[in-house]
Amino acid sequence: MYTWVVAALLLAIAWLVLAGLPGSPMTGASRVILAVGCIVIVLGYFLLGKGPADNPLSLIWGPLLLVIGYCALIPVALLRRQRGRSESKR
Repeated sequence: MYTWVVAALLLAIAWLVLAGLPGSPMTGASRVILAVGCIVIVLGYFLLGKGPADNPLSLIWGPLLLVIGYCALIPVALLRRQRGRSESKR
């Protein structure tokens, strides 16, 4: 029933661990992409639990937002290289 609350708490913890540690490779745009991915995932869980089972929000938009968040935004945020760091190490 409150799956989106649990997802929000877990993603907040992941945000603190990944983006909040000193020396973290996630800076700048990667943090923004990670934040957008977390918001999209929480919104997807919220829409998934919304209304009756035949509601288009819970049938189409909820799963679509979850796939976008988990399969596109979060991996892009984690795998994105920083231009300044990669050039300075060479």
